[in-house]
Amino acid sequence: MSLETSPGTRQGGVKRRKRSNYFTRGDLVWARPASLPYWPAEVIDTCEDLNRVCARLLNPPKVELLAKNLAEEHRIRQRAAAKRQRNAGLSNSNAHTTTELPLAEANVVTASGTRVFFFSKLPTREKFNACVEFRLKRDANDISAYEADFVKAVEEANRLMRIVLDPEELQPYAVCGVGIVHSLMRTHIAAPRQPNTGTFEPQTAVIRLRVGFENAARDLMGFEYIWVLFQFSYASAMSSGEGQSFVMSLQERGRDCNVESSKPTDDSKDDEQTNQTKSFDLVEPQSCGWLRRQGITHSKGFKTMVIPPRDDEYRGVFSTRSPHRPNFIGISCVRLVDVHGLNIHIADHDLLHGTPVLDIKPYLPFCDAHPNARAGWVEEVNANGRAKTDHKYDTQAARVDRILDTPSA
Repeated sequence: MSLETSPGTRQGGVKRRKRSNYFTRGDLVWARPASLPYWPAEVIDTCEDLNRVCARLLNPPKVELLAKNLAEEHRIRQRAAAKRQRNAGLSNSNAHTTTELPLAEANVVTASGTRVFFFSKLPTREKFNACVEFRLKRDANDISAYEADFVKAVEEANRLMRIVLDPEELQPYAVCGVGIVHSLMRTHIAAPRQPNTGTFEPQTAVIRLRVGFENAARDLMGFEYIWVLFQFSYASAMSSGEGQSFVMSLQERGRDCNVESSKPTDDSKDDEQTNQTKSFDLVEPQSCGWLRRQGITHSKGFKTMVIPPRDDEYRGVFSTRSPHRPNFIGISCVRLVDVHGLNIHIADHDLLHGTPVLDIKPYLPFCDAHPNARAGWVEEVNANGRAKTDHKYDTQAARVDRILDTPSA
């Protein structure tokens, strides 16, 4: 089966394909054997062209419980053999799209890549118990014959897994900046929307690094431009401290819940499960309204949809450079002037005075420059003449020290 090709993804004469899946041998996944719930398994074979994944169950249940799965595996192989016969007239160049399946095994599941899911690390006992209950669906099925085997399989997979692959399980963490920007721009109206636009007087600044980063700045001289990753500290939630206090309080609550859940109690099993469920709910990031309120007008500090300055339609925040972002992280390509000890002097920037700097990287023209890249809705707005004037530019026009609107003599 040929894969769909993304429109406009040709680079250097090569079309970039969208893969059907990203499974490979050795991956831990959830796969569903016939008449059983989704079960932890290890990928043993994949076929991208057919979007097919073969996975071996971890700690499988008794053989008699896998009889239907074995019959299903035989049926899949018979169907694949029939397809090979129909495609017998294909040229050798296309023969690779009908690879042969191995012999059927009761503890192996062959399924479409759309029905196989990555196993994600379960960091706490609450997460583990919630996952087991969700997969087993105890109220709807008689699970007595395979519950113990299933729990052992999940424990084995969780022991082997080291990383989180489920975006819903991501946890907040604190980030400490490496330095602070000192510049003449004190308010957002004084700064350009983007650096290096050519419409502003050259602005200089210095990034004051923390003590201990002297060697980190070595060898930076010689690069004409650098990438500066920074925090939008002037955005409403971060400037008031709400965002940082939320992250820290959530971490404290999570640690407290883990400590409480590890203490032995004399409660009954049902009460213990109830307490674990409460603790599980408590450490969920969604439990705080600061993250849950993500509508166009009801979010705190950031919005999932914004109206860009030169447009009149709502756009997804990830398709804009709005400072009111989920993590308040910005990136600017600025000119490097000099490096002296803990002071990194820059120019042609858009950074306000007091901006925390999170990281610094060199700009590499051979991989960072894409002058012919498409610009999505920005190109469309400019092409159809719908681009509005920038109200910020109009305000700044009165500041003759900021705008280069007079042609040189």
